[in-house]
Amino acid sequence: MRVLAHLRSTLIAAVSAILPLQAQIIAQPSPGEEEVAYLPGGERIILRWIPSDSDTIGTAPERAKRLLVLGAHKTEVAGEQPAHLFQTRGFYMGQYEITQKQWVSVMGTTPWGHSIPYDPDAPAVCISWDRAVGFVAALNRALGADLYRLPTEEEWEYACRAGTDAIWYFGDSDDELGEHAWVFANSAADGMGPPHPVGQKKPNPWGLFDMYGNAREWCSNRPSEYVHNGFVGPARPWRGELRAVRGGSRNSSSLFARSAARSASVPSTGYNILQGVRIVKDAIVQSGAREPVR
Repeated sequence: MRVLAHLRSTLIAAVSAILPLQAQIIAQPSPGEEEVAYLPGGERIILRWIPSDSDTIGTAPERAKRLLVLGAHKTEVAGEQPAHLFQTRGFYMGQYEITQKQWVSVMGTTPWGHSIPYDPDAPAVCISWDRAVGFVAALNRALGADLYRLPTEEEWEYACRAGTDAIWYFGDSDDELGEHAWVFANSAADGMGPPHPVGQKKPNPWGLFDMYGNAREWCSNRPSEYVHNGFVGPARPWRGELRAVRGGSRNSSSLFARSAARSASVPSTGYNILQGVRIVKDAIVQSGAREPVR
């Protein structure tokens, strides 16, 4: 009995020593797992878990040849090379582009003004990069924590690919693009008009809708030339103070609405009627640190 009592007390002591460490760690959710949050004005936002992992970003040589056959410009394809490995911590990304009702909920403004009719479930557009950053700042101030931000260009592509390596996340042919995206081919009938309500097409494997087409999406960074893994030294930035924009819009051809397709725009202007935003949220553990990479 004394031996059993001693073993029991030893076990309790060992478990007690481990528990504080365990409390600091939260297991990663499953890829695409849903989280619901509420914006300051009461509107809810749905986010999807983007897992910590590594993946190839950019266009590999064999797919570059395929794109040239499809009609892509060689300078655009060159800007997507070399394909390189990208590693990221896990984070949450908005299931949809920020909608007009969500924008109004946080900002109380309508940047699209009279350019397009108000549609609460359509993406908020005519958004400059400066306004997008202001939206994130206002959201974080209201919530009292710096959790939300714009994705980096590479995070955007990683989330869009969702573990796939094809030209589009559904394959190397654009035959199915109309099932996944609003682009020029299936939006031309109603002219160069406003974006469609979010979520009408099929999502990618991690539950993200409208990653291709509908509204172009701002990223946080200035785009730079891609470099080989192991490169030492700064990569040359693109022209001027441009900021990265991804995904293409409802007026884009299929070649501009791809996982690796890169674009950029002047940060101070929202002149592009189909320029919107999708936000990400950094994951945290109970101690306040970020989710550890696993």
